[in-house]
This record gives sequence, structure tokens and C-alpha cells, in this order.
Amino acid sequence: MGAHELLVGLLLALAVLGSTLAARRVGIPYPVVLVVLGLGAGFVPGVPVPTLDPDVVFFLFLPPLLYSAAFLSSPRELARHALPIGLLAFVLVVATTCIVAVVVHVLLPQLGWALAFVLGAVVAPTDPVAATAVMRRLGVPERLRTIVEGESLVNDGLALVLFAVALEAARTGAFSFGSSAVELVRAVGAGIAIGLAVGWLAGQVRRRIDDRNVEIGLSLVTPFAAYLAAEEAGGSGVLGVVACGLLLGWISSDLTDPGTRLEATAFWNVLSFGLNAAIFVLIGLQLPEIASPPGGQATVELVAYGIGVSAVVIGLRVAWQLIVPHAVAGLGASRELLDPRRSLPERLVVGWSGMRGAVSLAAALSIPLVGLSGEELRGRSVVLFVTFVVICTTLVLQGTTLPFVIRAFALGEGDRREHELTVARREVTAAALARMDELDEREEIPAELLESLRGVYEHRLARLEGELAEEELEDRPDLDHETYRRFRRELLSAERERLRALHAEGLLTFEQVREIQRELDLAETLVDGGEGGGA
Repeated sequence: MGAHELLVGLLLALAVLGSTLAARRVGIPYPVVLVVLGLGAGFVPGVPVPTLDPDVVFFLFLPPLLYSAAFLSSPRELARHALPIGLLAFVLVVATTCIVAVVVHVLLPQLGWALAFVLGAVVAPTDPVAATAVMRRLGVPERLRTIVEGESLVNDGLALVLFAVALEAARTGAFSFGSSAVELVRAVGAGIAIGLAVGWLAGQVRRRIDDRNVEIGLSLVTPFAAYLAAEEAGGSGVLGVVACGLLLGWISSDLTDPGTRLEATAFWNVLSFGLNAAIFVLIGLQLPEIASPPGGQATVELVAYGIGVSAVVIGLRVAWQLIVPHAVAGLGASRELLDPRRSLPERLVVGWSGMRGAVSLAAALSIPLVGLSGEELRGRSVVLFVTFVVICTTLVLQGTTLPFVIRAFALGEGDRREHELTVARREVTAAALARMDELDEREEIPAELLESLRGVYEHRLARLEGELAEEELEDRPDLDHETYRRFRRELLSAERERLRALHAEGLLTFEQVREIQRELDLAETLVDGGEGGGA
């Protein structure tokens, strides 16, 4: 790579950072702005346009992004909304694949049924980054984010299996429903089983590591190991990564010390942002290569077909949210999504959150140029062109309008969320005070230290109850440092136990638990004086 390419890369990276800041200030999801940035940069003379190798997306980008999202998800909350997530991630993906295939066969009969199903599978999975970025900023109820994120964790794996089946039919000209169904079940089952096995093994190794850098490095290697192991066994690498991430995220508090958790969180936040930013810019940069009309067809005609397919995937998802939840209400669907006082707005927001992204483009790019017979696989360029139009249409249209839809329905609940966090902080503080009483009764804590720590916690409790201004009081008595640390850790342990109980009782979401846990981790690292530890 020459100096020119390095300079262009540096300027593009600065443009990405500046565009992200600008997008957040004006309230537009940053993936939308980055795709537009990539589109513009692709037409600037002198800007090198890298070829987006599908293997790079599937192996380099997808595993860490899926692992990070799964790690931060709660299996309990995903299970609580299993029915709406399952309907979106499985049934809607199959329905989208089939209906898009029928529409494409009508619009472009020259593609044939096999490639029509390939295109249907390509545009079936959603990309949640833009949607969840908006939802978090506007304080949308976490159950909606759980459904949108949970759907995206699963639908990629199913859509890619459907894509592989349809692609094999396009290459060979043969299709067997029975063998395809067996392949689907095998890929899903093997992917999940191997992902859980890799997660368990990674957990056992991490329990025996006492080095933060090595442990964080292992967390980076883990999603790639889960993906490769599942793929080599004939399973879904995507579902393998998701299963692995869910397991390790659920047991993470038992694997790592507070300092490691804080450093790992910072590392993964930066890594996830960098990978997401890179992939959305790369999507935009592909336009010059894709924009040439394939097969002599007019660009306007193909754009029209792409917009038509976009209308199908958007309209189908919205219609699905309007009709299906009521149809399955008798099966025990989430009451929160069927409450007539708030059901319609929330279902419309979920319906409008179906942007397409990197997985769709990578799948389209992975279509081979020739079939097994050695003949050109006609229609590949059409599928790629239409896929790109669908990605851009859904990202720009839905990504820019989703904030207005959320505001129109007044779904933000920032005040309620902060109230719940305040109540939880009062609960964990009261738990520490109760633990102090136990230690005092057993005469295990020096009187001077007890008085000092009780003053700190009572001051905090009064502040949380609104009786004092927001200020911190931290007065450590003149005792040896190890004595102070020992009893301070005892109190932090009591706070964590109460925090876990609040989550088990359903009074706090997983995200709220992580936020308060981070505060406790910061407190413990201060107690330890920032010294290193291990899991």
C-alpha cells in the first residue's frame, strides 16, 4: 500500500469520525450517514475502492459484531419475548424469502425460480445497528430493542442457510424439499450446540487466567473460533457465535474481575464501532462497481425493480406487525405487545425497523460467477444490483424517518428508566447498610471503620432519596489499607447480591443491571487502587 492510499485512508477515517459526530447531533443514525459518505467517496477521483470480499465480511466482520451483540443480550429477556422474536426471525424470514421470490419471478422472469429465491433469501435478514442506535438515543422501551436485536441475532443464520440451499439449486438445477429441510435443521442444531461448547470451553479457560490482556485477547479470539468450528461441522457459524456470546455474557460476572470487565467493555465498544463504521462505508464504496447496468438493461429499470423489492420487504414487515401478533395472541404472545392501548404504536415501530445491511450485500457478493457446469451463472449481477438498491432504500428511507415515527408515538421512556435505576441504586445501597448491621452484630468490623462506612452509605441513600444535593462523600478512616479493602469488598458483594436479586425478580432489565454493575466495578477498582487482577 502506497503513501497515496494511506493518506486517502486517513482522510476517510477522519471523515467517518466527523460524520458520526454530525449524525448524532442532528439525530440521524450514523450508519445512514456513513453509507452516503461511502457513496460519495466512491465517485471521487483518486479514492481507491477496495473489493468487498464476502469471505472478509462473513469471517472478519460478522463474528465479532454478532458476539458483541449477543454478549450484551439477556437469555432470560430473549426467552420472555421468544414468540415475537421467533415469528420475526424464523417465520417472517421464510415468508419474505418466498414472497420476494414470487415478486421477482414476475418482474424478472429471466432470472428463473432458483435465483429469485436466492434474492429473496439475500434481502430477508435485517441489520439492527441503525434501528437500535435510534431506539437507545430516544429511550424506546427496552422490550422493543430486545425484540429487534434478538431477531437480528437469529435471522442472519436462518437466512444464510436458506440462501445456501437456494444457491445450490441455482448452480445445480436440482432442488429437494426434504433434503433442504434436513439441512436446515442440521445447520441450526449443529451451530447452536457447537457455539455452546466453544463458549463453555472458553469460560473454563478464562476462569484460570490471571492476566487482563490475555483474557481480553481470548475474548477476541472466541467468536472466530465459534464461527469456524460451527462452519467446519456443517452448522451455522452465525448461530454458533450467537450461542457462544449469549452463554459467556450470561456468566460473565463469574468469569472476570471488575477491572477486566471495565477494560473489556471499553475495548469491545471501540471495536464494534470501528467495524460497523468500516462496513457501512464499504457498502457505499461498492456503488461504482455495482452501478454498471448488467446485461444491457437500463439503470432506471433496474433501480425501479430494486425499489419495488424494497417496497415488498418494507410493506410485508409492517403488515406482519399489524396482523400476525393478533393472530397468535391465543398462543401466549407477549401481553405488552398486544395491549390495545400501546400495541399498535410499538408494533409499527418494530415494523419500521427492518433496515438491510452488510449481511445482505456479502451474501449477494458471494454468488459465484459460474455454475457447477462451468457455464456463466446468469443473473448474478442483477441480484447484486437489486440487493444494493434494497440496502440503500431501507437504510436511507427507514433510517432517517424512524426517529420521527418514534417521536410521533411518544414511545420514549427516559424518565421512567431513570426512576427505575434510582430505585435500584437505593435497594443496593440499603443492602450494604444491612450487611454492615450483620458485621456489627458479629463484631467483625472495627468501630471506627463501621462509623465511617455507614456515614458514606447513609449519605448516598439520602442523596438518592432526594434529601441531599448530588455530591460524594468518601472518608476513609486511618486504618491499614487491607482492612479497609476487605470490608469494602464485603459491602460491594452485598450490593451485587441485591442487584442480582432485583434482576431475578424481574424488577430490572439486563441493560440496567449492567449499568449499575459498571458503577460497582468502578467503585471496586478505586478500592483496589487500580491494581490489575484476573478472572
